[in-house]
Amino acid sequence: DVTATPTGQRTVIIQQISAEILETVLWSLVVTLAVVGLLLLVAYRYTAGRASLGLVAMAPILLALSWVLGTMWLLGMPFNSLTGMITSLTIGIGVAYSIHVCERYYQELDRNDTVADALHRTVAGTGGALLGSAATTAGGFGVLTFAFLPALQQFGLITAISIGFAFLATVAVLPSLLVVWTRYLGPE
Repeated sequence: DVTATPTGQRTVIIQQISAEILETVLWSLVVTLAVVGLLLLVAYRYTAGRASLGLVAMAPILLALSWVLGTMWLLGMPFNSLTGMITSLTIGIGVAYSIHVCERYYQELDRNDTVADALHRTVAGTGGALLGSAATTAGGFGVLTFAFLPALQQFGLITAISIGFAFLATVAVLPSLLVVWTRYLGPE
């Protein structure tokens, strides 16, 4: 019945703290996804009368998140407390982009005769604004790739990639999902 407690050398203690922070980051990611998903379900249940639109809005977020994690793996970047925070950023930006497109699409369904017209007006109306937002934000974070600290370089690169993936998933994947949603679960 002997227990060991890391003490002494800073390296051992820092490693222990880093492991605990990483565990917290992972739990935060899971909780963030659950809370955001629940909020989208409730919000769209009350605003559009269809909770299923919240699930559609979550899909590009999950897709962008998987692309970010896959890119980190391909680039050999470890998932640690710093890069783990980027996943929360991906979720936050992805939610904003998805909500913009979903809300506009739902409004355009009332104003247009066909789903194709509603979709065209949605993408034409929000796509340019989202592109401008994504490009400037990714560029701002992308500048960090020129920092002298490797951790800041990784943070800047992955953050810029996250923003790009969130944009891409929203304008390239979400419109198709909205059409499928309209056909099977959307308003009559």
